Amino acid sequence: MFFILISEMKKPQDAMKAAYTLQIFATCFYIAFAVVAYIYLGDMVASPSLISLPPLWSKIAFGIAIPNFLIAVSTKLDLYNKFPPGLLWCSY
Repeated sequence: MFFILISEMKKPQDAMKAAYTLQIFATCFYIAFAVVAYIYLGDMVASPSLISLPPLWSKIAFGIAIPNFLIAVSTKLDLYNKFPPGLLWCSY
């Protein structure tokens, strides 16, 4: 997947900077979410942690999360659909 994204970048040499930046932000957000969930929900958190919320907040959270999951899946499928044609016309 990264090769497809790199091939569509204006400056492909910046790909590693983008990957490191993405990884740093993703790690920070995962840690922040885990800490906040542990502080507010305790150590008896269900999996997924959105189920541990009160019923109204759980519905709101899933109402926001499910469209985001669908967008992420459609983005990945779009990138994967670009990959096989790229292999056919690639000159080694």
